[in-house]
Amino acid sequence: MKNNGAKGLFLLTLLFLFNLADELQKAKQLEKEKRYKEASVVYQKLRREKKDDKIYARELFRLYINLKDTKSAKKELAKIPIEEWGIMAKYCEEKGLSHLAQEIYAEMAKSGLKPKTELEEIYLTEAKRLLKEGKVRSAREKIREIPQETEKKLYYLAKFFFLEEEFDSSLQYTYQLARKFPKSDLRNSLYELNLLVLSSEDLEPIIRAYRFLEADEDKEAEEVLKKSSSPFAQLLLAEIYEKSKKTDWAIKLLERVISQDTTTLFASKALLQLARIYQSLNDEKKAMTILEELITRFPSSPFAPIARTQLKPEKRGGVH
Repeated sequence: MKNNGAKGLFLLTLLFLFNLADELQKAKQLEKEKRYKEASVVYQKLRREKKDDKIYARELFRLYINLKDTKSAKKELAKIPIEEWGIMAKYCEEKGLSHLAQEIYAEMAKSGLKPKTELEEIYLTEAKRLLKEGKVRSAREKIREIPQETEKKLYYLAKFFFLEEEFDSSLQYTYQLARKFPKSDLRNSLYELNLLVLSSEDLEPIIRAYRFLEADEDKEAEEVLKKSSSPFAQLLLAEIYEKSKKTDWAIKLLERVISQDTTTLFASKALLQLARIYQSLNDEKKAMTILEELITRFPSSPFAPIARTQLKPEKRGGVH
């Protein structure tokens, strides 16, 4: 009798497990067919039968995200170990719910589990979206929301103040970046920008072009800059051509700036850009010659020290 009872219990358990497996397969098939509401009902039923509130939380979280039901998704998130929240946040990003991903990353940051760069990139992406809509101030405020004083946060605050033509504030954040991250390449980029701004007269096309560039709209920036004859506009246009592999066009523009510019600043910057282009073309000899020309012709230029660092060691001693 005992053996029959044990055998019967075993068969019932086996039947129950087969039924669970069948229901689980059904839920996954519904999810595959994007019948998310029906799939969630099946997962909830499976959870009740298991008498475990935490089981299937990951599956239900994904389903609610697909249904854009953030309230229910948050309830399921609370049942998932916080160490796995990064995966859930990335899923939110993939499905266009960046605001929820931001919330998740922010909560993780409080627990010290969040890689800060991921949270930062979400804010930056959202800021660029706002910039594309012409909402420069809103984009700047979005950058302010980044919890930590990171290198990129200070850089973009300086850049966005520049885009709003608030140059004093832009300089303040440039100085903050320089103090906090003295070896930052972003700091050097901002210094160059501020130097060129201070030496320019017609900034309107430059500001417009930078707004397009920061929103990854290079073609629109190119059209704006083509209409300006200022040396700053030509330098910026050359960068766009270089980026889009129109190297010959970039070289011609830079050579024009070098021959026509009467100031030290723009001509020396053009020489530095030109040297970089020849380095990218693996013409090291030509690049070194251009750097030497920069140092010889414009020894007091703020770009001369940069040129010296790029010269090969054996050539540095002979150029002053």
